[in-house]
Order: sequence, then structure tokens, then C-alpha cells
Amino acid sequence: MKRTSLFVALASSLSLVGCSGAPEPTVAEAAEAFSSARAKLYDFSFEGQVLTDSPASASSAVREQLFYTVGQLNGVKYERGTGGGVGRLDAVKVSAITTTPDASGKTLVRYKASLPVGWLDVYNAPKAFTFVLPKDLTDAGEAAFASKYGTTCIDTFATSRAGASNLWYYYRPAARNCRLADADVARLPVTIAPAAEVSSGSYPEYDKIWADGELNAVVIFGRDRANDNSYSDFGVSNYAQTVYKIRSQFALGTKMEPVRCVGRPSDSCSGMPAAPGAEFPDVTLEGKTSDGRLVRVTAMLINAPTNTTAAWDRRYAELSSRADVIVYNGHAALGANVQALTRKGRFQKGQYTIVSMMSCDSFAYVDGFMAAERARLNPEDTTGTKHLDMITNLMPTNPTKLPGAAFALLNGVMNPKSPRTYTQILGAFEADHFAVVTGDEDNAWKPAAR
Repeated sequence: MKRTSLFVALASSLSLVGCSGAPEPTVAEAAEAFSSARAKLYDFSFEGQVLTDSPASASSAVREQLFYTVGQLNGVKYERGTGGGVGRLDAVKVSAITTTPDASGKTLVRYKASLPVGWLDVYNAPKAFTFVLPKDLTDAGEAAFASKYGTTCIDTFATSRAGASNLWYYYRPAARNCRLADADVARLPVTIAPAAEVSSGSYPEYDKIWADGELNAVVIFGRDRANDNSYSDFGVSNYAQTVYKIRSQFALGTKMEPVRCVGRPSDSCSGMPAAPGAEFPDVTLEGKTSDGRLVRVTAMLINAPTNTTAAWDRRYAELSSRADVIVYNGHAALGANVQALTRKGRFQKGQYTIVSMMSCDSFAYVDGFMAAERARLNPEDTTGTKHLDMITNLMPTNPTKLPGAAFALLNGVMNPKSPRTYTQILGAFEADHFAVVTGDEDNAWKPAAR
């Protein structure tokens, strides 16, 4: 199987052997709230079946099959013009797992699953849905499925044949030229119900953000192409635009000035252009609001969270330990970058942080690791969300719109005297990001009565 390292949390929920890798921290099972300006959360319940080599690999086969829901759910919007989204894979609940020998010598795994799905249309609930997923997910079976359907049952934007390692992401069973043989797929009717874990009207914890009179933010941009320093790379361009926008247009009359440029002689920002590129990859800007509060934003340009240096990791650990807001804008790398960044950094007891992961389908890829770290540091917080809110998105991002999303979040938390709910903040994101917040179910801050 190809993705055993990505979802240890999912594997443990299956209560079966067959997954590899070191154990990850876990938190008490609890539903996370879900807030969005453009999406709603539903429970997609279904009975699954999948073929694997032996009972010992049952959990890997179920996990592998669930990955294909990412591609199918993403495809709905492009096929119908509305709806679709993605499921939160680490939060799937799997039960009633059985294994029986198959006539071919393989093992048939049957299971029940309930998958939280962020659905893009807030006005029209999905009426009916059927997952159409590969049935044989032995290594040979998955390779054969990719060979047979890797050019016809994929997204039109896929540039070449999809292989066994990435077909799940590009998978589009409703594509015009897709002709899936019944023997090759499991057709799984879904029962749809509104999720109980939906919140509305929640605010960021403004009191915690501004308790020390400062806003500390870290905004990270990943390159499109490793080591490309040209402005034609959207990561470099987005980084430059964001720094320029923060310096010239920040809220409340705050004049932001560069105060430290790591990697330059003596960390000096001398000669930094208004829209710096790769020659200034680590810039800290500071300014004060009209009422005297300090705003500090560190903007960073990297190749990818999976491709950083030890020096950068130490620098990020220093910054993250006091960060009120952390933003990552860049490639998800089919989940690898998202999970790599969540495992970097250093966090302190009682530190509340909003973490935004604006990369393709990040709602599907985040897991409970950051919450588990908060729970470890704050034993009274068994779910780990009291000090953590996460912003993710339900679809592939439009990279040209990422600077606007970062700017909207930073502006959204600037002024506790004119606070914005999460729905209002996300409403300022570009519409095609379909951003959502999870972990805000325990947010206690409310505006003072007037």
C-alpha cells in the first residue's frame, strides 16, 4: 500500500493490524465543530467492501479505499457545477469489520463507515450519493485498476496518466469517458445526515490573542517549483505580494516596517524592495495600531515543509512557540506537506493559536497531531482544541488567491473592538477556497454587551 504513513490516526480507528510506522499521539475522541461561510458538514454513512491479500492487511485496504473518496467528492463540483467537497479522513468512524476468504484466494473485507464530509453548497443539502470505489486494492489489483482507468477516469486537468500512487486524487468516476466495469468497483449507497458537529457564530479567542498586547503571526509560502527564485513561480510571487500588501495596506492605520531579515548580513533589511522575493526569504515586519498594540508578522519563503533545512526548523520552532496565527500557503503534496508542517514547531502551555492551511484539500489531510500536542501540554484540555483552531479548505486552491486569504485572516483578528465571527472572516476569503474552521466548539470569547 502506498499511503501507510499519512493517516496513522485513521489506521488506529480501524482497530486492525496491518499499518506501519511509529505511533502518533492520540486525543480523546470528540467531534470538532465546523464553521464556514460557504460549506456545511454532513455525515456520509455507508457499508463498504474491499479485496485485499489477507486479513492482516484489512486495515490498509480500507484506508486505501477511503482515499478514493477525495477524488470522487472533488469531482462533483466540476461535474455538476455545485456541491462536492471532501471528507475528513482522520475523523472517519469505521465499525463492524469482517474478513472472509474470496473465491480468488484473496480476502474480502466488509465494514461500516461514517465519514464527515464538508459539502460546498450551503443552501442545498445533498439528496443522495453513491461512492464508486475500486474494489480490489491488493497491490496488483490497484496497479491493474490504474492501468485500466488512469487516462479515462481522471480529472480533465490531470496532465498525464494517473498511476497507482496518485489515481485516488485525480479519480473521477463520473468523467465523460469513464466506463467502469462492475467487477472492478464497489458501488456503495450513502445515507446522508446533517452532522451534529456544526457551530455558528463562534469568534476567534480575541482575549487570548491580545492578552500580551501583541499579535504575533507567521505566514509561510511554499514554492511551486523547488529552488525556483523567479517571480514566475507562484510561491515566490505570492510571498512578494503578501509582504507588499502587509506593508502598504494593513488595518487600523498600522504602518508596518521590516525590522529583521534573517539570512542577510547582520539580519539587516537594508535594500529590501517593497515586494521582496527569494533574496529576502525571512522578513519580520512590525508596527503599532492607533491604540498602541504591537503587530509582528514574519513572512517566510520555503521550498516546501517536506524540504526545509535544520536551521529553518529551529527558526520556525522559535517563531511558533509564541505565534497567535500561523498560515501555510502552498502545495499539499497529496497531504505530505500539510502533515510535515503540523509536526514541526514548538508550542507552549496555554498558548492559543489559529493555524491556517490553505493548500489543496487540506481538510482531508490534517489529523489530530497538533491537537494531541496541545492536550499533552494542557492536561485539562482532553481534546486539544481549547488552544487550537484550524482553518482548512475543501477543494484545490487557486494559487493566485492565496495572498488575499492570508491578508483576510490577519485583518480579521486585528481589532477586538470590532470583532468578526469566523464566518465573517472566512467570507472575506476568495469564494473558491471553500475554507472551514474546526476546533472552535469550545471558543468562549464573546463581544461585550453594549
